Amino acid sequence: MTLLRKITELVDKDVAANGKPISIVAAALPFVPFMIFVDGAPADSYPVLAGLALVASLCWLAFVLWRALRHTRAELEGYGYVFGSARFWRLMLGTALLIAVATAAVMWLQNRIG
Repeated sequence: MTLLRKITELVDKDVAANGKPISIVAAALPFVPFMIFVDGAPADSYPVLAGLALVASLCWLAFVLWRALRHTRAELEGYGYVFGSARFWRLMLGTALLIAVATAAVMWLQNRIG
């Protein structure tokens, strides 16, 4: 078995056993060295390493949430429930895009005026 397969099996077991996966806590692990060894904000002292730690934690969080969504979808299929219709996901994407555009417009106005 490969390492990725073993990790995936562990996350799947965690997701199946817990409603709120403990694996999500592992998203904080890339920042542990910064918490122990760095005084102040890690982005000020080590911007590249802090950026890599942020990307690693976001990727791990996305992986765990993907496995949790996959488990939830498989669990709900027995009840005949379809998880996430296309309309729902269009609404979610539209809301996120609207928030992003509104934020960009406010930032542009603030930079333009002041």
